[in-house]
Amino acid sequence: MKSQTRLLAIALAGALLLLACSMGGVVPTTPPPKTPEPGVTTVPVESPTVQVEPPVGQAVDLTGTRWRISYVDPVTEQYREFDLIFNPGGVLRNTHPNDTTPDNDTWEQFNTTVVIRFNNNYATYTAEIDGDNMLGTAININDVRWPWEAYRLP
Repeated sequence: MKSQTRLLAIALAGALLLLACSMGGVVPTTPPPKTPEPGVTTVPVESPTVQVEPPVGQAVDLTGTRWRISYVDPVTEQYREFDLIFNPGGVLRNTHPNDTTPDNDTWEQFNTTVVIRFNNNYATYTAEIDGDNMLGTAININDVRWPWEAYRLP
C-alpha cells in the first residue's frame, strides 16, 4: 500500500510538472478575472477609509516634561539621582549638583528613542521610552558605559 501511495504521489508531481511546462513554465495561482455579462456595467469600488491606531511603542513628545533619572556612577560607584526637564528646541535642564555647564545640555527624540548629551557632549545618554519610563545606556568620551533609567514626574 505504501508503495502505491508513493507511486501515485510521484505520478501526480510529474503530471503537474508536465502541465507547468506546457503552459510556458507558469502555473496560474488565481483564476482569471470574470468577464462581465453583456449589458452589465462594472464600477470600481474604493475601499473604505479606516482609522488606524498609532503603533504600539510610539512615544509622545517629551517637550515640557520632567523626569527623574537614576544610575550608579561607573567611576565612583555612587548612586546618582536628579531631574531632567525637556525644554523646547532640544534644550535640556537638569538638577545634577555637579553640572558646571548647564547651558550646553541637549536632547533629541526619534519616536521612542531619546538621545541626551551632557556637558558639551562629554557624556551621551540613549534610551528607549516606554510610556512613563526610560531605560538606556550612557557612554562618555573615555568610552566608559553604564546603564541608566528614568521615570516621568507629575
